Amino acid sequence: MTTPARTQLDLAGVLPKHQLQRAMNEAEIRRLPGAHHLIDRHPTKPGIANLTAPPVHTRTELEARFHAFLNERRFPTARINTLIEGVEVDCAWPRRRLIVELDSYEFHGTRQAFESDRSKDRHLTAAGWTVIRITWRDLDDPDRLAEELRALAL
Repeated sequence: MTTPARTQLDLAGVLPKHQLQRAMNEAEIRRLPGAHHLIDRHPTKPGIANLTAPPVHTRTELEARFHAFLNERRFPTARINTLIEGVEVDCAWPRRRLIVELDSYEFHGTRQAFESDRSKDRHLTAAGWTVIRITWRDLDDPDRLAEELRALAL
């Protein structure tokens, strides 16, 4: 048996960044001690750099995976789960007036969600924003997605 902090330290060397970030977020929500105090004692442990990266507080696995994608490809930092024009959006680059909404079937597979998403897109587009929607499958082809996002001036 290990402490939550030691478990995070061990996971840092074997999990993809987005999964490690989700584990760290969950530990924080549960008010468990983090692994940051172990970094100085284990500076050469595999994955230590993943623990020292600034945390991104995401709500879903899709958000965590998308933010890892952005970091790996060195895209500009987005505002996360933020209010734009009075509605909450998943990711925004205000200077570029670009919004990315991350859609999983789990949260967007109902008629209500479908209608709400379209209304939200119209509202934001009318206010001068470009809104694009990204799904799990889009992240399965990261090179294509990166190319498309770069074409949108990211």
